[in-house]
Amino acid sequence: MRGPGSCFVRPVSAALESVSNTGQITRYKNRTTRELTTARRKRVEPPLHRVDTVRMETPADADRAGGPVRMATLGPAGTNHELVARRYLDFHGAATSGLRLVGAFREAVALLKSGEVDVVLQCAVHPDAPHTLGANFRDIFAIDCFISDSRPLAILTRTDVAEPQSIGLVMPATESYADLRRWKTKHSYTSIPLAFADLLAGRIDSALVYRDQADAHPGLLRVDEEIGSPDDVWIVYGRERAHGGGLLAARGGGFARLLRARRGSGAEAGRSPPPRQSQRSSGL
Repeated sequence: MRGPGSCFVRPVSAALESVSNTGQITRYKNRTTRELTTARRKRVEPPLHRVDTVRMETPADADRAGGPVRMATLGPAGTNHELVARRYLDFHGAATSGLRLVGAFREAVALLKSGEVDVVLQCAVHPDAPHTLGANFRDIFAIDCFISDSRPLAILTRTDVAEPQSIGLVMPATESYADLRRWKTKHSYTSIPLAFADLLAGRIDSALVYRDQADAHPGLLRVDEEIGSPDDVWIVYGRERAHGGGLLAARGGGFARLLRARRGSGAEAGRSPPPRQSQRSSGL
């Protein structure tokens, strides 16, 4: 008889522990362990076709991870863009074998958008600079900038021309480097080597080009005016934003040195430095 609230318990036979059932229990445990392990692996391991995106910290990291960084900049060979691009890659310890020279920056932007290159380098005073970022700011981003001089410039004139009438230069980038009023005609070029080629061919009388090109052609060219090399700002573009907004700047630049000098001289004595914001340094 079972009273109210009582429960009936069926006796468990000791045969469960018998030798005849031991093999079945072992096989069941092994199968269960395999199934659990497989299920865990499916949850943890990504599928074989998945490729995770790796965010490179420097061009040298990309070199080690999967070949040289592919950079596009303005050609032809011998431009200041090529010179400074090689300097920049060398500064980061990156190979220059991925450097690609193009005829126009619209071509470089197309290569960047299509993924055929990783970055584009452009001088900030190049006439195409406003369009490069202004027309593409939703697709490409300024990810780095730096300051660099380049090959010294000069106005060279053919020695067989006593009074030059025409001059070639990169306009408007270099148009203000000298007083050009004595030339009646100004011809615009997208790069200095193109202007120099027309100077050698006699299609223009003078050109604002590299100073050392006169030394390479003695007797053919004379130096009418030495200009030197400005400290230009250079922009590196990529497909991913360098930061999430706000200010991305370096504390080791010229302004920081000026500020330290002013504070050290007592110009800002008694003033406490402003609290540091949670801003990342760009490492420029």
